[in-house]
Amino acid sequence: MALPESPLKKTGRQILLIDDEPLNQLLVHDYLIAYGYQVVVAPSAEEGMAMIGTLRPAMVLMDLTLPGMDGMEALRRIRSAPETADLPVVIVSGLVSEECMARCLRYGCKAYLTKPFQLEVLLELVRRWVDGGDGSED
Repeated sequence: MALPESPLKKTGRQILLIDDEPLNQLLVHDYLIAYGYQVVVAPSAEEGMAMIGTLRPAMVLMDLTLPGMDGMEALRRIRSAPETADLPVVIVSGLVSEECMARCLRYGCKAYLTKPFQLEVLLELVRRWVDGGDGSED
C-alpha cells in the first residue's frame, strides 16, 4: 500500500514520520494531512536520518523498533548533531516499558506515545511542537 507523495515545499509544518509499519504510516499520514501538516514517511531510521538534512522537518515522529538502526540510536544521533540537537522528536512505540520511556526522555525526546494511542493526543503534541500552540484550536 503506497502512500501519496507529500509535497516538499517548505511550510514549516512538515513532519517526518519514521515507521516501518505501512498501516501506522497511512493512519498518521492521513490524519495529520487532514489538519494541514505535510507528512513525509521514512520506513527506516537510516532513510529518516538521510532525509532530516534535506527536508529540515519541524518535527520527527519515530518508532523505536525499526529495521537496521533502531529508534534509540537514531534519537542519540539526532541529539548529538548540532544542526538537529533541538529538533522535536516524539517517540511513538509499541514498547511499554518505564525503563525504555525514561531512557528516551533522558536522550531528549519531547514525548513518548505508546501504541495504540489516541489520534487527538498525537495532534495535540504536533500542535505544541510544530505550531507552538496548546492544541485547543482546529
